[in-house]
Amino acid sequence: MDVPTDDEQDPDDSSVLPHVSPKEAFLVVDTLKNYLIQHKKNIPDLVYALLKVKR
Repeated sequence: MDVPTDDEQDPDDSSVLPHVSPKEAFLVVDTLKNYLIQHKKNIPDLVYALLKVKR
């Protein structure tokens, strides 16, 4: 496997990130936070359902 050294640059600049405004960043973080909160609420129900099926 050929691993590039730190001196080599990405030929197509795919590692360059586009500019993100503070508002866009806030919206992404808020959306992710809401998703994680909802996911956390569903975990006990999911575990209970899996335990029920296992029996």
